Amino acid sequence: MSPTILEFFYMAATAGFILALKWMSSPATARRGVLTGELGMLLAVVGTLLRYEVVRYDWIFAAFLIGSAIGVPLAYLMPMTAVPQRTAISHAFGALASALIGTAEFYKITPDHFTATALITETLLGFLTFTASLMAFGKLQELLPTRPLVYRGQNFVNLGILGMAIAAGIYLIAAPDQLWLYPIFAVLALAFGILFMLGHSLYVKFWPKPAGGHTAPVNPEAAKRVPERVTRHSFAARAFHWIMAASMLTLLVTSFAPILGWKFDWVELHWMAGIALTISIVYHIIHASFWLDFWSIWLNKEDVNEAITRFKRALGQSAPAPRKSAKYPWDNKMYHTAIVLSALAVVPTGLFMMVRVRTPLWERNPYLFTDGTWGWMYVLHGLSGIGLVGLTMAHIYFAIRPEKLWITKGMVFGDISKQEFLEHHDPQRWVVEGSTARKS
Repeated sequence: MSPTILEFFYMAATAGFILALKWMSSPATARRGVLTGELGMLLAVVGTLLRYEVVRYDWIFAAFLIGSAIGVPLAYLMPMTAVPQRTAISHAFGALASALIGTAEFYKITPDHFTATALITETLLGFLTFTASLMAFGKLQELLPTRPLVYRGQNFVNLGILGMAIAAGIYLIAAPDQLWLYPIFAVLALAFGILFMLGHSLYVKFWPKPAGGHTAPVNPEAAKRVPERVTRHSFAARAFHWIMAASMLTLLVTSFAPILGWKFDWVELHWMAGIALTISIVYHIIHASFWLDFWSIWLNKEDVNEAITRFKRALGQSAPAPRKSAKYPWDNKMYHTAIVLSALAVVPTGLFMMVRVRTPLWERNPYLFTDGTWGWMYVLHGLSGIGLVGLTMAHIYFAIRPEKLWITKGMVFGDISKQEFLEHHDPQRWVVEGSTARKS
């Protein structure tokens, strides 16, 4: 089978999974989401079966028959009241399959450092998800008791097991040929998953919840002055966001796709996207400094006090309900700060690294710095790039969350409704007049 066709299968499957998650977040489109997810899974399975490495299908067919014999009766005979249990047990076995595949691949080959990182992460998350889903199934099916299961030093033991699992995983990444350590790593991952889920389920069920509402009420007179539509982002701010997003995604794809085996002329695309990102950041700094309230997105003393208050309430301690946010909530400000710190590392190092490649902007000069300096620069650029991957994934995830869609729509269309404003913002902290937000 042509590699191009297989890549099409995987890309289509990925798109199907993303659309399925989006559509399943709403009851109106849930059926469409389920069908799209099923189609994506079918494409992924077919694409895998058509790979040249698959030379025998008898064991695969036998596993298919066993799985169908168990899964089909469960799907048709299960009552609607047991859907949560069914979902939990499906997640458990899917995660176990992922962890076992990672284990098999680790023993099958002697992986390089990047492949070892992927397999270790897959195995760790797979076993954690497997144990968590089994715990959820047992609770829902009432096979496990709901009474507290605690012991002295529980947090210390949990963190100790997690630390040992991570340390074993890092050692295996550095020395993939040390196969004797892999079973220890897998057992530690399973143990931490079980103990963590016990602790988390106890926290959710038995930890005291703060009394009263989540936020303090707003001033009624100030609320009356809020217009029906409130401008949240100007066209210039939205243009910067989407240009930066396109540049960031291009940088991430051109960085990691070659590592995954995709062969294309990625260097030119990468540095061009880096230049676009740099220009957009410079524009944003100038625009925010002279036309916007520059400090409204930065953490201040009030945000720190709010975070402390929320933390106390989460621990069940007595604390007043925090006020609704100004234009930017404190968690948005924290994310912005993390993005800024990552950009401060990735942009300058990326610009310096452009000296080592041929561009029409300047002459190539790989001897600008010593080998040691170049090495540290590559490490810093790579680590900050990995940080940006995680931040970008988190940003996309929260952007499509149902409770955050109002923010995403505001970034697309520029404004939000009065109801959305009053639900999330304090009109005395973010003062608006007419249909325009006043600087605060």
